[in-house]
Amino acid sequence: MTNQNKMTILLTITIALFVTFVGSRVASYFKYPPILGQFIASLLLAIPIVKTTVFTKESLEVIKIFSELAVIFLLLLTGLKSNVERINQSKKDVILIAAFGFLTPMILGIAVGLLLGFNLTVSFILGVSLSITAEGTNLAILLQLKKLRTKVGSIVISAGMINDVFGVIFLSFILVLAHKNGLESLALFPVKLIAFIGIIWIASILIPKALRYLEEQKKEVAMFNLVILVALMLAILSELLSLSSIVGAFIAGVILQNSFELKRDEKHEEHEIETLLFGIIIPFFFINIALNFDFTSLTDYPLLILIVLVTAIVGKLLGVLLTKPFTKLKWKKLYLIGWEMNSRGMIELIIANIALTAGLISTPLYSAIVFTAIVTSLISPFIIRGMIKRHPRIMG
Repeated sequence: MTNQNKMTILLTITIALFVTFVGSRVASYFKYPPILGQFIASLLLAIPIVKTTVFTKESLEVIKIFSELAVIFLLLLTGLKSNVERINQSKKDVILIAAFGFLTPMILGIAVGLLLGFNLTVSFILGVSLSITAEGTNLAILLQLKKLRTKVGSIVISAGMINDVFGVIFLSFILVLAHKNGLESLALFPVKLIAFIGIIWIASILIPKALRYLEEQKKEVAMFNLVILVALMLAILSELLSLSSIVGAFIAGVILQNSFELKRDEKHEEHEIETLLFGIIIPFFFINIALNFDFTSLTDYPLLILIVLVTAIVGKLLGVLLTKPFTKLKWKKLYLIGWEMNSRGMIELIIANIALTAGLISTPLYSAIVFTAIVTSLISPFIIRGMIKRHPRIMG
């Protein structure tokens, strides 16, 4: 890489961070979560003339890498902040909401795909794409609103994690459709799962001992480095074992949380990770989502985009509301949870990208899926914030 290329990439990163910084400040001024401003500002960078002027192929790859890191660290922070006792208390609600919230939009998406004239494979990919919740977006919103450790917040994050696991499983089926050796990979999935459980068991023994040693030696920097390394290592291992990096990152957070509880309060490490995330890395998560969208699709395929968007929103809301006969949660809380789980993001885009690359779906359908991810992630925070403002105790 030449010096000129390096300077171009640095300039691109600087511009991207500046634009999202301004967006976050504007959102804060109007009393909205800063991340929402970052996302809206990211859309400005995705305008065709801006995108072609500011971004190069190399800089887009760098942003993609930063985005993947953002998802890993967001899930690490989820594990660190998750209220395990609260999750156990709401176990039934979590499982029901995760299952209904995934299956309902998937079935609805498949049905709509078939009605639109797509074959079963394309309709299946559409259904799976519309079923997955953006765990990273949810976490960022709940953190900004300081509602992560509430009952509803814990349900949303836990159900979202189960949603992601469902997504990874169905992604395996899509890989079977996309690759000739996909069937072999799917057959090895149980073996890989057992291997990963063994790795987690060993990690849960060794990590607390390492942290305790560093604490005794007063090695604060080394402790922070170890937290980051554990997250990256488990994320890489889970990815290699076909379990998705976000699963490994979340489990790393849970292990580290338990390790901190054995020795001292974990607030210091949480604060350092949170500062690193929201100060530098998270903006690239939203920039990457925005850059996947093609603005010309708005005029070329408006009806398809509208149908996919409405199917996604209705499917997720309906899925959560259908759990009412089986749970003691009130309608208002279920409605709020439905909107909190309505945002789409990274895994949906990964599935759509794999399907597009393999020639399984068309560019118009891909654009509709990306547009859905962007719009649902944009409107959900507005509705969530409005409901919390009107009903301050709704998250409890």
